[in-house]
Amino acid sequence: MARPNKQGVDYFPLDVHMDDKIKFVEIKYKLEGFAVVIKLMQRIYANGYWCRWSEDEMLLFSDEIKADFSLVEKVVSECLKRDVFDVELYEKYGILTSRGIQKRYKEIVRRRKDVEVIEEYLLIDGSFGVNDVINPSAGQQNDGKSTQSKVKESKVKESKGKKINRHKYETCDMEMAQQLFAKILENNEHAKKPDLEKWANEFRLMRETDHRTEDQIKYLIDWTQSDSFWKTNILSPAKLRKQFDQLVVRVKEQIKKQNKQSKVEDMKPRAYQSLQDWVNEA
Repeated sequence: MARPNKQGVDYFPLDVHMDDKIKFVEIKYKLEGFAVVIKLMQRIYANGYWCRWSEDEMLLFSDEIKADFSLVEKVVSECLKRDVFDVELYEKYGILTSRGIQKRYKEIVRRRKDVEVIEEYLLIDGSFGVNDVINPSAGQQNDGKSTQSKVKESKVKESKGKKINRHKYETCDMEMAQQLFAKILENNEHAKKPDLEKWANEFRLMRETDHRTEDQIKYLIDWTQSDSFWKTNILSPAKLRKQFDQLVVRVKEQIKKQNKQSKVEDMKPRAYQSLQDWVNEA
């Protein structure tokens, strides 16, 4: 089996005069906050030009750098607020990256032949890595470049012409997208129709990447859209994905309270069985 191509880098440039955005983080959280930012940059560049970021990743990262979890949480929040990291990609895909990070990464890997990119995560235009084949004139030696190396580069260029299917999803994912939009329409009949394929892809990510079950997702769709607070905040799968763990806690608290008051309503048994399991495990 071929060894996977390395996507991370061994170094990244650190400017002597830092951007004001990072200065604000340092002012607010002192040198500890600045150190957290640098450690986050190391984590991102070690992975490539982005890194996954959820509560679990935050816990592991805090333990790894021996920093207080609440400090890391506050620093990341400040970085998102100051646009050190792109807030839209964080909310939609649960990743940390930025335009500046991607520009620096592109410069570092400009001589690599195989650089993998995920289109949805890109904030800049252009290809990463080698994108031009230099054809030497007849009889001229091309600084050690052989015909074989040129063929490999041509293959890289051809592969870049292939479009990535941005919307891979199952039937159940589209059903959940339609379910959420239908519930939103019940609360606001003038709600603008979204790109349901994008929504379906987001639900796919919830299942495949976050390991949420279909029953859990469907339950939270119904629950959020019937709650006076959450129905105004959860208006897309990306928001549901971001707040998923917090919503589970809220649902558990509500059901426990109802149990104590002996006023538990008859919940739809099969569809919500997984939720009952959450409560029993709590």
